[in-house]
Amino acid sequence: MGYIVEKLIDANLDQMDTAIMRLKNRLSVSRESYGFFFYAGHGVQSNGQNFLIPVDANIPGENFLRSRSLAVQVMLDEINDAGNMLNVIVLDACRDNPFSWSRSGSRGLSVLNSEAPGLIPERQVLKTG
Repeated sequence: MGYIVEKLIDANLDQMDTAIMRLKNRLSVSRESYGFFFYAGHGVQSNGQNFLIPVDANIPGENFLRSRSLAVQVMLDEINDAGNMLNVIVLDACRDNPFSWSRSGSRGLSVLNSEAPGLIPERQVLKTG
């Protein structure tokens, strides 16, 4: 069917960044291409921003999230810059924050900004079945 699948297991931050750039480059080849990004693992929020945590992340405090994890907004911006027709993003992030330093009483990721270009929040997606 012409699909290209890249599967990362227990990826570090460099591997995650590189895979996102490869996905963006593949999608930018044709406006008619469709992208699918699936993440399963730890995700945390800090001050309304969402972060995907690499397997080997050493994050001693909340201020290190920006440099030692993958910001969801950065991933969305990169994939959106491909200029292709459609992208589906699925974040299956564990709701338990693995870091004892977390100041937030909330669990899991925060709601994505519905004003991001081309983003259709899950609650607006038509569900069947």
